[in-house]
Amino acid sequence: MTFVYRVANNRALSHLASRRPAFDDLERAAGVADPGPLPEAVAVASQQHETLLAALRRLPVPQRQLLTMALEDLTPREIAEVLGITENNVAVRLTRARAALRELMAGRRPP
Repeated sequence: MTFVYRVANNRALSHLASRRPAFDDLERAAGVADPGPLPEAVAVASQQHETLLAALRRLPVPQRQLLTMALEDLTPREIAEVLGITENNVAVRLTRARAALRELMAGRRPP
C-alpha cells in the first residue's frame, strides 16, 4: 500500500514541477480590482459604528430600548407588545428617540 502512496506522491511532484511558474497568474491578477471595500472605507464605517454605539449608550434606557428594538427590525406592533404601550405611542417615542440620537451624534445635548 505504501508503494501506491509513494507513486502518487512522486507523480504529483513531477506534475507540479512541469507546470509553468505561477508568475503569469500573478501578472494577470495584478490587473484585477479588489472587490472588497477600501481600507479607508472600513475605517470610516468602524468609526461611525463606534460613534453610534457611544451615542446609544448615552440615551436614557427607555429610548435606548426603543431604538435597539427598531434596529433589530422589530415592527412597531412587536415593540408595543414588548413594552406594553400602544403602536402610536411607539411611533411618538421612536421619533423623539431618533431626534435625541441625532443630537448626540452631532455632538449636541439632546433636547
